[in-house]
Amino acid sequence: MDLLRIARVPPVTIGSGATVLDAVKRMSDMGAGAVIIVDDDQPKGIFTASDLLRRVVAKGHRLDKTRLSEVATFPLTVARADTECEAALVLMVENHIRHLPIVDQNSRVRGMLSTRHLLRNMVDDMSQELTSLSSYFTADGIGG
Repeated sequence: MDLLRIARVPPVTIGSGATVLDAVKRMSDMGAGAVIIVDDDQPKGIFTASDLLRRVVAKGHRLDKTRLSEVATFPLTVARADTECEAALVLMVENHIRHLPIVDQNSRVRGMLSTRHLLRNMVDDMSQELTSLSSYFTADGIGG
């Protein structure tokens, strides 16, 4: 499956020279829980709402003075668009992350996958399978 079908496309991105306040405003404006830090069209790191709480607010840093490069998560864990959903979920669980940037063959960021996207997709797939099974077992013979 193409992960970009269920991911946020285009992803929310920001340059590495931005401040935490810049990132928080971008995330708020876009309704996102994370922003990918990009330089020269290449993903370098990620800044999440969790990073904001643990690395900025809890430590008393000023949002308008603190650079993302000081508090974001580096290096970045990414997946290719052709990664299977199950493999993406395993990658996220093993790395204790809730947001997974999706990159193309040239390592350019193309989307952002969240655990919410994956779970919604899995529930939709299970619902379709259940409907098919129910239809199969409740059919009263050849031709329905």
